[in-house]
Amino acid sequence: MLGGFAALFHARGLAVDMWAWMLPHGVTELTAVILCGGGGLQLAQALVFPGARTRMDSLRDQGRAAALIVIGAVVMFFVAGLIEGVFRQTVTSVPIRFAVAGSTLAWWTYYFGFVGRGRDRVEAEAAAAEAAARTGAIGRGPRAGHELAPQMSGPMEVAR
Repeated sequence: MLGGFAALFHARGLAVDMWAWMLPHGVTELTAVILCGGGGLQLAQALVFPGARTRMDSLRDQGRAAALIVIGAVVMFFVAGLIEGVFRQTVTSVPIRFAVAGSTLAWWTYYFGFVGRGRDRVEAEAAAAEAAARTGAIGRGPRAGHELAPQMSGPMEVAR
């Protein structure tokens, strides 16, 4: 639908105006649609591939995660609606509209690419330390936790 709409406006020489009209809210709105699709795929994976759990248990666990995604997408739809309902109707300058579209694209790229990544790394390190503590591998040198790694002998022993 969007492609047909774009082709029609392009054929009439109005492509720049059409994209300036669509992109300020479209960047946020289409990103929210993609997130909702990802949440749906997460639910489908839980239903089709439940693993060792029952389908209901798998759906319950994945449903909670998918619900967080959808709640975030609803907020994004609200922001897109504000941009579409207020900004797009009051600002008629094409360069300003493209600047807003670029700004929202930069914001969502930053948000989904970098926000919270430090916390994920800290949580992963804490989980690794906890796992090492359970196996008793803490404080035994650089090869701690690698008891099943092949042991070298002979001339290569010096290289280790």
